[in-house]
Amino acid sequence: MEESSRYIWQVAGLFATLIIAMAFLAVILFTVKRSVTISQSVMIWVQDVPLFAIFYFINRRFTKQKIGIKPTISWGQLLVVSWPLYLAIAIAVSEIVIDRNLYWMLAISAGLCAGIFEEFLFRGLILGILLKAFMHMTKKRQVWLAVVISSVLFGLIHSVNVLRQPIGDTALQMLFAVWFGLILSVLYLRSGTIILPMLFHGTWDFSIGIAKGSINETATVTLAEIITNVVLFLIVLLICAYCLRQKKLNSINLTKLLA
Repeated sequence: MEESSRYIWQVAGLFATLIIAMAFLAVILFTVKRSVTISQSVMIWVQDVPLFAIFYFINRRFTKQKIGIKPTISWGQLLVVSWPLYLAIAIAVSEIVIDRNLYWMLAISAGLCAGIFEEFLFRGLILGILLKAFMHMTKKRQVWLAVVISSVLFGLIHSVNVLRQPIGDTALQMLFAVWFGLILSVLYLRSGTIILPMLFHGTWDFSIGIAKGSINETATVTLAEIITNVVLFLIVLLICAYCLRQKKLNSINLTKLLA
């Protein structure tokens, strides 16, 4: 249990460091923006590149969490597991074909930065460390607790958007981020490679930015929007339950992540 507590504290430390680092960078950007006009794409790079460097250093020096790069399943199985990526690509292509006013720089910046940094931190580090924290449990409880907690933390970090938009919009984004995190966690665990959730996340954010000119999924908070998000959350939960059922759990190789 002492070992488990140590890993829990590592996750808490990573999350606290993220909040502090984001606040520090936000102050710097706010100060600079008072005298210089900065595009949203530049702001993404200025925020995410330093954050990636910080957490890469922390992992190399302290947490030393191994991150899966090479798939633990066959290429044929990987093609099947990757179906959410195909959906994201289809959405991105449809946005490019349908819309005339496209925001290429923003979309590319959002796709690369969010896809790489957020997956490195939340799936690569936090999910991996949580799996080690719950090693003493059955594999089913171990995986589900790690997946749910990491996804909830992923949703909570999006609460910072309340500083620039209504609380209702932020609440919907947080709910979206939670079920999005569930999908990303399943992709990582089922494939064994962080590359798949990075590609899916990056493509999804690209599809949002290319047409909307914003990386935030803003929505008017109506009863219909609330019901839609709750229904989507339940559907995703059922899909994740199917993908992480006992038969599939037994085939998931956690050896690399628990080393």
